[in-house]
Amino acid sequence: MPSLSTVNSVKGLLQIPIDIKVEDEAIQDSLEAVEAYLLHRFGLAVEEEEVHDYFENIQRRRKIVLSKRPVAVIGKVEGKGYGETEWIELQHELLDPQKGILILEPEGSTWPPVEVETAPMFRHREWYWDRVHVWYATTGTYKDVDKIPHDLRQITSRLAAYAYRQERTGAEKGARRGRVGYEFRDDDVPPWATGMLKRWDRPEEVSWVA
Repeated sequence: MPSLSTVNSVKGLLQIPIDIKVEDEAIQDSLEAVEAYLLHRFGLAVEEEEVHDYFENIQRRRKIVLSKRPVAVIGKVEGKGYGETEWIELQHELLDPQKGILILEPEGSTWPPVEVETAPMFRHREWYWDRVHVWYATTGTYKDVDKIPHDLRQITSRLAAYAYRQERTGAEKGARRGRVGYEFRDDDVPPWATGMLKRWDRPEEVSWVA
């Protein structure tokens, strides 16, 4: 999997000499578990990806937080009204590519959408789309380790070192990733890391659905 840090960086925090390899596998297990957790929590796409997100009950001019970021380009945004069977292409604006935030039917867009036969009935009230589909591509910016921001590398290394220590002392609830699927979870995050994680957390405007 793509790496946000390195075993040697974690070993430095643990004060383990680089040439001592006996714990490298265990450290790698902890690092991979933390990276998987952070990539999911922050919605980071390290590689270029084509993504299809689906949303329910989305109001016009409502911000949508996409599941992956950074966003390179929006391919298509389409919606279906209640009881409708056909998808209708929707006007939109990508407000923040780095955070993956867009808005439907922004100010100045044509409203009601001319494709909807019953559009006049919505001229005096806001319309909720029953289902919205967003098709987009991510940038792959972070596949180059040199472009991963310092604070993201730092929090990854520190949490991996913490997870390793917890596992070694028997405090970790799970088992090693390489043995029975070790996972790092929300309730594993120590209090000192909360502020560092908030910088990368995204707003909870609208969540995506499967």
